[in-house]
Amino acid sequence: MSRRWPLLLWDRTKLFQLPKLARAGSVQLSDLPQIVNAMTNATAKVRYAGLTFNTPNRPKDDDAVNLNLSFENGKVGFDWILLATRNLQDEAAFKEFARARGIEPVSLTMNGVSYLRVECGDIAKFTASIATEMYACPQNQTLTLFHDGFTWPN
Repeated sequence: MSRRWPLLLWDRTKLFQLPKLARAGSVQLSDLPQIVNAMTNATAKVRYAGLTFNTPNRPKDDDAVNLNLSFENGKVGFDWILLATRNLQDEAAFKEFARARGIEPVSLTMNGVSYLRVECGDIAKFTASIATEMYACPQNQTLTLFHDGFTWPN
């Protein structure tokens, strides 16, 4: 994904707030275990990693897939946010993908935004498998990272 401009972030746990500005960085799928570890070890109340990428069959920025990791209930989990067009279009495919792996996504809503949450044993591996298995991206797929609440080199 070629998006490199800043992104405004809101704390999903607060209804009225000022947004924070997050800059985009690039990561590889192989960085996901370190991102999950950094999120787990951080102490900020809100910890979030937004990961976006395009697929070969839909290369436009408007068709980007959005994967999200967040710290909720004492652990890092995967969130399929039902906001971006591609995520809405692929919701059924995501549910089928997760269920085929014995994982049942939990439907949640926070501040009017619906999402499907997964908290499984190896969240980094599950997240990478969405890119490589569900979307047939290569292992060396570059992801755009927007994050808050933990330290990561950008």
